[in-house]
Amino acid sequence: MSENVVHLHKHTDPPADNVTTLTVVPDAPPARPVPLWVRSGRVVKSAATHETTRATVRAAARHGLYTFNGGRIVARRAWDGRTGSRYERMIRAAEAAGNLEAAQEWEERLQRFRAARHHRRMDLLHSPVDAAKGVAVGAGMSIGVLVALGVVMAISTGHAGDVITPLSATIDFIALLIRIVQVVWGPALSIGPFLALLALWSVGRKQHAAPNWALPANVRSGEGEPITPSIVVKALRDLGVPALA
Repeated sequence: MSENVVHLHKHTDPPADNVTTLTVVPDAPPARPVPLWVRSGRVVKSAATHETTRATVRAAARHGLYTFNGGRIVARRAWDGRTGSRYERMIRAAEAAGNLEAAQEWEERLQRFRAARHHRRMDLLHSPVDAAKGVAVGAGMSIGVLVALGVVMAISTGHAGDVITPLSATIDFIALLIRIVQVVWGPALSIGPFLALLALWSVGRKQHAAPNWALPANVRSGEGEPITPSIVVKALRDLGVPALA
C-alpha cells in the first residue's frame, strides 16, 4: 500500500546536479586606432588601383603619346623627304637579305634623287631674281590692262575721271583684303598651334604610336584588325606548323 501513497508536499532542496554557475565575461578590449598615415595609404592605394583610375591614366598617356610620337613620325617623314636616308635604309636591308639586284636598284634611285635635289637647289638660287622679274612684269601688265579698261570706260561714258576707276577699284579691293588679313591674323596665330597639335595627334592615332598597355582594349586584343597574309602566317607559326616555324 505504501507505493500508492502520493506525497503532497514539495521538496525544497534542489538536486545537486542542477547548480548553475554564472561567469562574468570581461568586455573585449577596444580596437587599437589605425594611424592616419596607414588609412591615407589605404585610400590612396584603393584609388590608384581602381579600374576607373587605371582607365583614365591609360587614356591620358595614350593621347599624350599620340601627339609626341606623331611629331616624331612627321619629323622623320620630313627628314626622309629631304635626305636620302630612306634609300640608304632600303639599300642596307637589301644587302642584309643578300638581294644585290634590289640593292643596286635602290642605289640608282638614290643617285636620281640626289641629282633632282641638286637641280632644285640650283633653281632656288635663281628663283628670287626670276620671281622679282615676274612680279614686276605682272604688275606692269595689270596696271596697263586696268588703265586701258579705264580709257574704254571714259570714252564710253564721256567722263575723263573714269580712266582711273578700274585702278582705284583694284586698290580698294587690295585694301579690303589687307584689312581682312589683319582681322583674321590674330585668331589664326592663337588657333594655329592647337590645329598643329591636333594634326600630330591624328597622325599618332592612325599609326597607334603608343605602348600596348596604353592602347584601347579592342586594339590590344586585335579586334577588328583586317586579316592579311602576314597575320595568317604568324598565326600558323604560333600554332607550331613545322613549315612556317
